[in-house]
Amino acid sequence: MLGVRRPASDTEGGGAGSLRNGSPLLHSRASWTELIRSLDAYPKTVEDVRLRTVAGGLLALVSYALIAVLVVSETVRWLHVPVRSQLSVESRPFRLAEPMRLQVEVDLLALDCGAFSLDVMQSSGMAPQLNVLSRVQRWVLDEQGQVEGPYTPPRVEAMAPDAADGTAAALTPAEERMLAGLDEDTKQQALEYRQQAVAFLELQRRVANGRETYCGPCFGADDDGQAAPAPARGGDQGTAATTTSACCNSCAAVRSRYQKRHWSFDQVLRTAEQCAEERFHQFLVEAGRVQRGGCRLRADLQVHRAAGNFHLAPGEGHSHAGGQHVHSVHNQVFLRTYNFSHRIHQLRFGPSFPGQKNALEGTHNVFVSTAAESRLGTMAQYFCKLVPVTYRHRGQRAWTVESYEYSATDLTAVPDHERVHMTHASGALPGIFVFYDLQPIHVEYVESREYGLLHFVVQLCAIVGGVFTVSGLLDRVLFGAGRALAAHKRRMRKHL
Repeated sequence: MLGVRRPASDTEGGGAGSLRNGSPLLHSRASWTELIRSLDAYPKTVEDVRLRTVAGGLLALVSYALIAVLVVSETVRWLHVPVRSQLSVESRPFRLAEPMRLQVEVDLLALDCGAFSLDVMQSSGMAPQLNVLSRVQRWVLDEQGQVEGPYTPPRVEAMAPDAADGTAAALTPAEERMLAGLDEDTKQQALEYRQQAVAFLELQRRVANGRETYCGPCFGADDDGQAAPAPARGGDQGTAATTTSACCNSCAAVRSRYQKRHWSFDQVLRTAEQCAEERFHQFLVEAGRVQRGGCRLRADLQVHRAAGNFHLAPGEGHSHAGGQHVHSVHNQVFLRTYNFSHRIHQLRFGPSFPGQKNALEGTHNVFVSTAAESRLGTMAQYFCKLVPVTYRHRGQRAWTVESYEYSATDLTAVPDHERVHMTHASGALPGIFVFYDLQPIHVEYVESREYGLLHFVVQLCAIVGGVFTVSGLLDRVLFGAGRALAAHKRRMRKHL
């Protein structure tokens, strides 16, 4: 009996299929897939059995908005780099050879630019620090405090002593311009000084021509046994010519002798015939300074790293051999009161850095009346305590700044007897005085983030997860409460 044989293809195919189904590799893959599926912490439900409510939708909108606000605020906070400070005792020695930059910009609201000078002084026991002004600029201000233009010092031409008629009757253009701006009484006083100057120039011309001899008085300074300079001609008052020790034939000779004795020269300037021309010119300049408006001063100084002061005071400052620093406040013909009302725009020590604290910037002091202790004006005084600062910026382009911050005390309104042994003078000299001293502490500012990028990502994840978790709990509570209320209403209706 013959049997029926199955096709080879079927037999082989069936065998191959059985081999594939029973492959250990496929079985391993399936087991791994089932294992991973069993770890799913987010089981899904069928879309048809999901229940969506209006309360859940509103709660989701509020959650999305809250997540957006929190993510933006956290991003801004991470992008902003805070500055941390650290205080320590200054262990580095202060070296005088290391300069300290001082930047000043101040408006003198009622004083002209030529009526004051800027000086820098070192601490007591040290030589005065001179010639430290690396850049000083002055601008004229109008009555509203706006800049009109750069300041130009007034100049008066010298008189001609050898005029054809023996006088210098004609006014120079500069004299005419300066006299035109004066009131009548001041103009008459100026013309009297000019007549005295013309008379002395004529006397010098006669002496130069040999028609007359002249030996001017030295006003008490004629006992030094030295020859005094005398003019060879009327216009050369500074030219040295040999006279006796008791003769002072020029204003320069009298001034030189008074300076050697440290005497005040103001009275001689107002009365000596040798100083007639200088008296006239000085009167014109000082009378023309009494103007409406003020002056803006900007200075960039290099000072030593030591206690000292800088000040704006009337006249020219100079130091004697003994180290005493004085101002020629009384070396003037036209007596006036100096109003040092001021506004400080900038006053900083060292280079600038972000967040630098400069206590005196923005200070505005207006003096309505003259202080009782000084007929010339009021003294404004500020005491600054400097603290060395190191500012470190950390980033792709790191940099470090060595600078200073300071606190300030205003002693302008303090009575004079309470300022003894603390001030530049005892209150007699008007001006603006700023004293500074270094403190033995050091502050270091460092820019650094609170946490890095990975921590920032964790914060964002915590915001998203936390909001969704809390909103999910609220949704369950609201949904459960709604179902319980609905069930209670159904029971009530059944009982009715």
